[in-house]
Amino acid sequence: MGMNRVTMNRRLLPLALLLPLSSSLASTFGAFQITPKGNQKINLETGLTELPSGGTAVDSKNGLTLVARRMSFKSGETLSASGVTLTIKDGGALVADAVTFDQRTGMLKATGHLSFKNAQISGLSADSVQIYSLQSAVVASGNVKARTPALKASSIVVLGAGKQILVNGPYTLSSKNTSYANARQDSHLLLSGDVATARPPASLLKPFTPFLK
Repeated sequence: MGMNRVTMNRRLLPLALLLPLSSSLASTFGAFQITPKGNQKINLETGLTELPSGGTAVDSKNGLTLVARRMSFKSGETLSASGVTLTIKDGGALVADAVTFDQRTGMLKATGHLSFKNAQISGLSADSVQIYSLQSAVVASGNVKARTPALKASSIVVLGAGKQILVNGPYTLSSKNTSYANARQDSHLLLSGDVATARPPASLLKPFTPFLK
């Protein structure tokens, strides 16, 4: 009987490490305040918190609001979410199948079927979108396409709440009866408001350099 009790207790231990919490309890992940939609589970052994029914994560400091159908996070490390709608302080909105946020670097990466829009761009799709919350930068890369303006590019970098957009070649862009195209992989087109600059000088490219790979 003693051996059976020991065996049973060992089997129950992993279950005890999964602590279910009420949906009314909010959590903190870095600058995010996270409100679960349903119950949340905390693994006391690994420190992982799971929100099987998803929830909302708000970073008021950096102007990010993330709503997801499913979410998990580990303090000091990463947040992962699926079925995501993300809004940013400049009014931009991103819809993505999956998102990961690295608390240490402040970088959010979206993958899967995704689309992005803000005041300057609509109907934008890409293989991946990265949002650097600390630098207020958005990078879309891989098969980048947009409806307005009509755009195709290998990648784009958005800075200054959309006031400056660097289009990286090869690219084509059509807007207001004007067309631009360059087949070179090292080509750039800088959009600043209504002004487009082909072959921008190094001084204008400097703010974008950390995001060019």
